[in-house]
Amino acid sequence: MEKFIELLFEEGLSFFGQINASISHELKNILATVSETSGLISDLIEISESGKPLDIQAIKNSSREIADEIQRGFITIKQMNTFAHSVDNSFGEITLTDTLDLVINLSQFLSYASQVEFFKQEVGEVKVFTCPFLLQDLLYQVLAFAYKLTGHKGVVRISLVNEEKETTIVFENIPLDETRPFPEIRVQKIADVLGISTGILPNRTGFFIKIPLTLKTMYKRGE
Repeated sequence: MEKFIELLFEEGLSFFGQINASISHELKNILATVSETSGLISDLIEISESGKPLDIQAIKNSSREIADEIQRGFITIKQMNTFAHSVDNSFGEITLTDTLDLVINLSQFLSYASQVEFFKQEVGEVKVFTCPFLLQDLLYQVLAFAYKLTGHKGVVRISLVNEEKETTIVFENIPLDETRPFPEIRVQKIADVLGISTGILPNRTGFFIKIPLTLKTMYKRGE
């Protein structure tokens, strides 16, 4: 438990800052678009007041764009709130596909993010007892690492393989670079505390992490 607490303090502020920075940047982009589009509507109205016909279609398009951006803002804030509540409990049962969905969405705010294909239809609801916050941190860092190798125009394919005592998350279609070995030190530190194993796929098209379905034994022993 001592190593867990040390890592939580060490990683906590850094990861929270990382996510808050990307979310605030996304919200800033949304507000900038709303502001610019609102300004365009004002310009169109001002032009019509000078005697020229009002461009109704341009008004409709601008209004639709503002509505879309507002909806994007609501979704972003909902994701931010979900992430913020991940620290409510040090340990707890989570649905792995929901957590992956959240982390994928948060990671898409990164300027260098690749596209993601998440194949989850066949796995159903996978429950994991773990530290939600640290698991999100690990998954986020793994995705960021994958994006840097794959590139903005590439596609990272994610799938889950269920076994009796663990679930394997596979990250494929990633051009591995021997100068940047997986896992990175930060990911390995979190993996060690959560009992997660990592490795390169045999065909070297990506890598995997194996997540145990429960950490209850560690939690009860107070290790």
